[in-house]
Amino acid sequence: MFALNGVFPLFAAMSLGYLARRLKMADRETFVQLNKLIFQIFLPLLIYVNIYRSSILTVRLGGPILYAIGAVLVIFGLSWLVISRTEPERRRRGVLIQAMFRSNYVLFGVFLANALLPEGGSGLTEVLIAIVIPLFNLMAVFILQFYRKEGRISPRILFKGIVTNPLIIASVLGLATLLAGIRWPVLLENTMAGLSAVATPIALFALGGQFFFSETRTYLFQLIAGVSARLMLVPLLALGGAILLGLRGEVLVSYLALFGGPVAVSSYTMTQQMNAEHELAGQILVYTSIFCVLTLFIWITVLRGFALI
Repeated sequence: MFALNGVFPLFAAMSLGYLARRLKMADRETFVQLNKLIFQIFLPLLIYVNIYRSSILTVRLGGPILYAIGAVLVIFGLSWLVISRTEPERRRRGVLIQAMFRSNYVLFGVFLANALLPEGGSGLTEVLIAIVIPLFNLMAVFILQFYRKEGRISPRILFKGIVTNPLIIASVLGLATLLAGIRWPVLLENTMAGLSAVATPIALFALGGQFFFSETRTYLFQLIAGVSARLMLVPLLALGGAILLGLRGEVLVSYLALFGGPVAVSSYTMTQQMNAEHELAGQILVYTSIFCVLTLFIWITVLRGFALI
């Protein structure tokens, strides 16, 4: 029941979005525009409010943060090593590597923290967002650029992709506000909190509305590899290492979203813009988002069963 309470709202919101599009209550363009609003306004606002209201200044987070960064870098390196030797098509390599290391941590991290932790936890998820999202963007641009024109990585593209990301800007502003001790008037704070509360359900609804089951047979092998690695192999390695190091509770919940969540929604747009195999990226996004409902349920059940969360 603990696991079901964590993942059922996820399944319901995405299913409702898919059903709304199938019933022609909204078309594809509507969901694209809605998704744009979510990632430029509502999710940044949610991140800012969560950091602003968090107790991260009183919690020691050095070890968990260092492990998360190290694990992401290791997974990136292993993915690159394996895919470069097993995938013959260059334009697909960057897509598969990105799918293995880059999760939709902003959406699923906040969702699981709020669903499974008392009062959303101490703020570890939000701090990791501020650190991991720039790292994800940097590595994604690098690997997609590398397999588009090998050896020609533009520092300008890397820098622009990081500093203009609304999620990164919101994280930095939230940390700056918290560190400076700034407290907003109650009226403004409550208004921001009320607006930010709609971010997660609407984002999941919009994600479901963008599910298109096409070109599956064309990329069957790549889909099996990408989805399996993203939802099973990567969390097994990352969570296993964290458990062996004695990490428990809120840290494992944050890691579950970071390493066991579906691929980032923005990965499809970035892949399309950088002339990679964006059809494959779209299919991986769809199937990791669908099957994560089952795999997250299993991971939560196992972790809860062993009293690790």
